[in-house]
Amino acid sequence: MAQQQQLNTRISQLQERLNEPYVNPMQSPLGEQDQPADCRFSLGWLRDYNAAFGVSATPTSTNHSGGAETAAWPSTGSAAEYASAGITQRQLLVHAQQYGHWCITNVQRLVALQQLIDGSDQ
Repeated sequence: MAQQQQLNTRISQLQERLNEPYVNPMQSPLGEQDQPADCRFSLGWLRDYNAAFGVSATPTSTNHSGGAETAAWPSTGSAAEYASAGITQRQLLVHAQQYGHWCITNVQRLVALQQLIDGSDQ
């Protein structure tokens, strides 16, 4: 329970930081207020990111009637591959936070199960 509380505290702290704008001081001329850094990812990058997680190579979306539609990812080296995927660095960090929470929770459960099986209270 203590580990879970520590994890929840770290997540809360990160959520607070995600509300702060990311800035690139090199982007703003001297004397001007820092501008939020804008980092967007391409469709090709998103395809490769999903592939690294083992996600299907064919994206799906929901059509107006509520059914699923499939569309092909742009081919490697095509101009369409470099189009914006509409994913921001903030969204990527939120995803990493959620995935990290899921992984850490699973490890904690696995350790607790192993201790239960072994009959230890460590």
